[in-house]
Amino acid sequence: MKKETNNFCKLIFIYFCFLIMSITLFISLFWIKIFDFFDILFFKSIVLLFLTFFLIFLLLFFIRKFNFFKIISKKDILIICLLSFTLNNFIYALIPFNTSRSVSVMIVGYLYNNKDRNISYKELDEFIYKLYFLDEKAVRRRINEQLKIGNIEQVEDKYKLTEKGIVTVNFMNVVTKMFNTQQNYIRYISK
Repeated sequence: MKKETNNFCKLIFIYFCFLIMSITLFISLFWIKIFDFFDILFFKSIVLLFLTFFLIFLLLFFIRKFNFFKIISKKDILIICLLSFTLNNFIYALIPFNTSRSVSVMIVGYLYNNKDRNISYKELDEFIYKLYFLDEKAVRRRINEQLKIGNIEQVEDKYKLTEKGIVTVNFMNVVTKMFNTQQNYIRYISK
């Protein structure tokens, strides 16, 4: 019984160490310049998630093959890799991805930088418009992303939804209905 408890504790420690290692690796990969050709954050994160998964898998496979830790099974390798992928994806989607484009984050950031005074709605509105739409060129950036992804195409100086874009919009509608979430902007129709 004591040996089983001891092995279980060792295994938990190995899981913990490899999860910390995978988070560190995943974050480090964002700083390596060879991945800068991915200028769409979503795709960059997916590639780096799979690269992290693969490197952790290789390291665990190597450790198991040479019996450094005899208690690691094939099942443990798979579970650690899947946990690594899921945890990194969750952390990334929850914080960096959302903070890189969230108007809510811009608002609280502006209020934080001006915490010694009260800010009017008009001032916040003007700040967000200037920062997001003028300085950051948010609309141009999002159009370029959608062109690269293939959801829209440019016809002379105008834009049109592609067949892939129609499928994407329909998919987003199904997902928002399935999770009973607010459909926000996907349903807006201009006249």
